[in-house]
Amino acid sequence: MPITYGDISLSRLREFATSAVKSIEIVNIDAGATYSAPLLINYILESDAGTSATVDVEYSTNSGGSYSDATPLTSHASHSGVSGLAADADQEQFTFVWDVETDLGASYSASTVKVRLRASDGSVFTSYIESSLFGINLIPEVTITSPSANSIEAISIRVILPRSKRISATLLLMRELLRAIT
Repeated sequence: MPITYGDISLSRLREFATSAVKSIEIVNIDAGATYSAPLLINYILESDAGTSATVDVEYSTNSGGSYSDATPLTSHASHSGVSGLAADADQEQFTFVWDVETDLGASYSASTVKVRLRASDGSVFTSYIESSLFGINLIPEVTITSPSANSIEAISIRVILPRSKRISATLLLMRELLRAIT
């Protein structure tokens, strides 16, 4: 628990403050798993008394060596927000939807990612809770299985990609089709 020491210019006065939010726990990030965008981070807040909490969410791409603020995808229906969260003894579950593409770029792929969260009751933050290492893979895989070389057939291919990847994937697909036909 964080401790504040008050005004250090007065040698004998010390204050001890704890957050009304007792704990925060990440519940859905599995060690070694690989995720794509957007990443839904489910977490539980617990407090003895009904507390309006605020959360900070940060990410690391270098195994926890350094952290940056995670951008929330506020338009996502599952996003709980980051403030005014009702923490109580029932261990309420919330979801932070991380806009991975905004923070990492549209073609990011690595397995050295961590997230960490902390909560505040408005005056004091809890300690950070950190996930295990996991992967993020935003590179789509396109496999063309038909038509085979030296054959001509009508096929239908549907590839669903984020907006930022559609043009490059279309060009790649056209190149592979031309290769397969010639």
